[in-house]
Amino acid sequence: MIEKNFNFFFNPVSKVKGIGPKIKKLFNEKKIDTNIDLIFNFPYGLIDRTHCPKLNNLEIGKISTIFVKVKKHNFPRIRRLPNTVQCYDETGEINIVFFNSRENYIKEILPINGEVIISGKVNFYKNKYQITNPDYVTSTNNEEKVTKIMPTYASLKGISNKTVNKIYENIIKDIPDVPEWHRDHIIKNNNWLSFKHSLVQLHNPKKIEDLDKNSLAYERISFDEIFSNLLIFAQIKKKLLMFIKNQKFFLPI
Repeated sequence: MIEKNFNFFFNPVSKVKGIGPKIKKLFNEKKIDTNIDLIFNFPYGLIDRTHCPKLNNLEIGKISTIFVKVKKHNFPRIRRLPNTVQCYDETGEINIVFFNSRENYIKEILPINGEVIISGKVNFYKNKYQITNPDYVTSTNNEEKVTKIMPTYASLKGISNKTVNKIYENIIKDIPDVPEWHRDHIIKNNNWLSFKHSLVQLHNPKKIEDLDKNSLAYERISFDEIFSNLLIFAQIKKKLLMFIKNQKFFLPI
């Protein structure tokens, strides 16, 4: 069982849910080949989607999560023009703008009179608030999945941040428990979490300070990385000394 848990970290990324051939190739181009490569590719920032203002309190340029009702669809016959969905709450209205999205898809996620949650960056155009190509559109039943702080990772060409985040959610929840290799007093004296919980915390930041390289979780993982490299070096040194001891060297005359 222990060996199986350790082997998890060296499985190819193609075994992670959500990673098909296309995404696998993109990760491989970034030297991310195994689960441990993926897990050690920590987020560099975060997006706070817990800001849920009424429409009369929106701030231009800020990522916001709004609870609205769908009023009207506008699908222009000219291809180059975007599709627009008019939404409202008790305080005002907003346009949700889509480029390169089909009518049927928009009608499905934003049905007339439907109550929905939309999250994205707020803009202002022609005296009206709008969100263009929102990051999230879902029913009010999924509030907990949207109104939260989300990590941001290095982008993959042609792959949305939403998709990348889902991949990391899938692998993080599968990280197995592994035996602690440090003595109890080392963990206790440094106020460290376990190896697994340190990794989980780094991928689930609640505030920007959680991503700081001085955080306890980052400190723990950095120490593990240095410690493992020292162990590898010690093993190499031991084998090298054994090799020298068993060899007879002749100096040329």
